[in-house]
Amino acid sequence: MISRKHWVFLIMDNRFQKAWITGVERVAAWSDLLDTINVFPVADGDTGRNLLVTLGPLRKIEIDSKTVIHHLLLSARGNSGIIAARFFSGFLTADSLESIPAAARLGRDLAWKAIRSPRKGTMLDIFDALAEITEKTSPDSIAEYASKVIDHLQNAVSSTTDHLPRLKEANVVDSGALGMFIYLDGFLTGLTGRMGPFRPITSIFKNRLEIRSSFHETEQKHYCIDMVLRPENGTEEEIKRLSEYGDSIVIVPEKDFLKIHLHADDKAAVREKMESLGSLVKWSEEDLISQVKNFQSRQKEQSIHVMTDA
Repeated sequence: MISRKHWVFLIMDNRFQKAWITGVERVAAWSDLLDTINVFPVADGDTGRNLLVTLGPLRKIEIDSKTVIHHLLLSARGNSGIIAARFFSGFLTADSLESIPAAARLGRDLAWKAIRSPRKGTMLDIFDALAEITEKTSPDSIAEYASKVIDHLQNAVSSTTDHLPRLKEANVVDSGALGMFIYLDGFLTGLTGRMGPFRPITSIFKNRLEIRSSFHETEQKHYCIDMVLRPENGTEEEIKRLSEYGDSIVIVPEKDFLKIHLHADDKAAVREKMESLGSLVKWSEEDLISQVKNFQSRQKEQSIHVMTDA
């Protein structure tokens, strides 16, 4: 006979499996909106797409968490995607309500360490808020627990506008922070065993979901580069010197690899440097100047922009 304690464990294990996936589906539902308010670090309108591509491996969470973490980091795209993937390297260690605080702290610490120049007013604020509120909230009632945590995260998203001048100028919340809020809203609601209701995004952030017409991108590097490097000859200090080539640098170690993201003007010089330090397993680049121009054009065309809760 299966004991009541074991039944509870099986039920929560099943809920965790579904909750990881529910978060991804919520991000998928709102990815277009996340793109339209993406102004930091560059107004290139791709945060929603990058998060969706990055979090895709969570749909196969039944495989095992270590494999999923590896796939998350290798598939991570863009600044927001790699930071989110690093957070999940720690957060995916959660397998019960009681283990969430420690997992949130680990994920937060890993995300902060991955960024060369971390800033408040980004998804890092959401990770900080999650670690803080789960530490002091009792999970006795799953529904109340989820509601309190989501309330706290909602406030953290709202405050991002005041932390970064670019967000204040554009009059929006941070796209990456909102993306992680949407994910965690889905995840935590999923843990209650319900498939909703979820927080009404367009109502609670209604005055911060459309870029002010006076906002314009003024300066950016030419290329957005994502790569996977297997270090062979390079030292840690040489890797750190990437700041000489660009900015928005995120470096994440994963087994024998390094997942690296940066914005740079001279992509050939970056590639040459990387090849001198090891084997390039993966390389992708996007023209930031073209992305920004296309994003600005789309903003102008959206003179009438209607959004409804998904």
